[in-house]
Amino acid sequence: MKTFDGGFSLYIQWFEGISVFTKRVKSTFRSLHVSKKASFVLYFQRPSKKGRTNDVKEYSTKPAAGAQKIETLGGDYALKWDDETQMSVNAHAALLSQFAKAGGFFDRLVETCPMRLTSNNAPEVRDLIATVMVSMVNGATRFRHCDRLHGDTATAELFGVGRFMSCDSVRRNFASIPDGKALPWVWRENLHLLQDVVAEDYVADLDPTVKPLYGHQEGAEFGYNPQKPGRPSHCYHTLCIAKLRLTLAVVVHPGNETSGTHSRSMLAEYLEFVSAVKKPRLVRGDVSFGNESVIGDCEGADVRYLFKTKRSKAVRRAFRGLLSDAGAWRDSSDGWQCAERDVRLDSWEKARRMVFARRPAEKMPKRKKAPPQRKFTQLDIPGLELVEAGDEDYADGYEWYALVTDLDMDARDVLPLYRERGDCENIFDEMKNQWGWSGFTAHSLKQTALFAGMAVIAANLWNVFTRLGDDGMHHEAATSRPLLQSCVARLSRHARQGIVTIYTATCEKAREIYRAISAFLSSISAASQLSVEERRQRIIAHAFRKYGTIRRLFPPDIGGQMTMPLA
Repeated sequence: MKTFDGGFSLYIQWFEGISVFTKRVKSTFRSLHVSKKASFVLYFQRPSKKGRTNDVKEYSTKPAAGAQKIETLGGDYALKWDDETQMSVNAHAALLSQFAKAGGFFDRLVETCPMRLTSNNAPEVRDLIATVMVSMVNGATRFRHCDRLHGDTATAELFGVGRFMSCDSVRRNFASIPDGKALPWVWRENLHLLQDVVAEDYVADLDPTVKPLYGHQEGAEFGYNPQKPGRPSHCYHTLCIAKLRLTLAVVVHPGNETSGTHSRSMLAEYLEFVSAVKKPRLVRGDVSFGNESVIGDCEGADVRYLFKTKRSKAVRRAFRGLLSDAGAWRDSSDGWQCAERDVRLDSWEKARRMVFARRPAEKMPKRKKAPPQRKFTQLDIPGLELVEAGDEDYADGYEWYALVTDLDMDARDVLPLYRERGDCENIFDEMKNQWGWSGFTAHSLKQTALFAGMAVIAANLWNVFTRLGDDGMHHEAATSRPLLQSCVARLSRHARQGIVTIYTATCEKAREIYRAISAFLSSISAASQLSVEERRQRIIAHAFRKYGTIRRLFPPDIGGQMTMPLA
């Protein structure tokens, strides 16, 4: 296995029987752990499940000279100190470094970074980027969490960096990136990672999410905030492939800019970015995007669209006109009926196809228990339409909504296609709770947007990485981190070769996954005829093998989203 340190090759050993116990103690003790706060490690021998003993020459558990006998609640043990061995609780860093080396992801991220540090005392750009990316993969959700890696020399050596930097150094040096260069950099590198994905037919989903703030940061404005009414916030406008749990782009706006019109610049820039690869087959969004400006941008870029529209007077008039025509309604799925007609709103330049969906109010799913009612006063926001239940929601005894689209397909297929955009909420839940979108908030709005983009890169890398070793399914970080980041590793050298020993006594599932990942990465790294770009293409193709292969990746039928031909 090759990592970023070019001085030697690393070989992985798997020990399944040695139990490793790690505990942090005061720094006055000598330690073999690599953390800034010292630790001690106890090696002890116990019979395995099959009755075998852990007979390892290098790790003899017999009392030796200088060993200290200690009495514990579990029995007597010999406590030994080692001042030379490098150990790390981040055993996954070895495989993650192999993954980043094989695909060239990390090296390219460093080479293209617009950060320029000229001071003699300035840290290396490579060290700063490694600190941020490894911290985010390990579950950091605040700047302060970057200090968890401080002193981890084993992981730093695996990533080919001198050391991991402090959170203050990360904040200060990333703030030095010139205006207008930070966000294009993270966008470009994220799309470079996913360029083989966006080269196929895919559905791009537009959706904003609100992030409450508790300080006086730039852009902390009062706006639409359903979870924390009256609390200032930021609004993250996001473009993603919901079914694959991949985020394509994100921009951060002040909290009073939640309307879909504020996503226009992001959509236009993204379409310009991917114009050389391939534009999305369809752009999909909720009611905030069903306006003339966003629809006009899609039509101007020759991209199909599917948006929900507000129930304006003209839309309500068109819906009630269809109620009198019983033959216009056809059964769809889940108790819904659909009908369509061309409608031109006052703010639209031309008439467009509108699909209406309805179902009787009594067929609505009933709650087992009514949710508690919260009494609050929501701020009045210009352009925001608040609709009372019992008005347009249930006009003439029906629950209904309207969609505007230019798709040439049956109206019965449009409804389930739109409802699948609900997967966006899964991405928001994962990014906000597991990848730091709820944290990494700086005083500068520009820097907050930069780290939101870096969290997207880290999340997409971990998404691809975990798909390599399992069944190709996506696993949220809430489950994949405890599974794959629970092993301890030892880094040593013998005969000018680096050896990574990973202890997997209680991590059988992680051992199977890591062996599969390492075997695949070693197979493509051994093919010297493959360039870095070709290896990256094979990594992406293998990661998304679950979706079948037509060309290099998967067919237009991405998880059932696109099952019909689009003209």
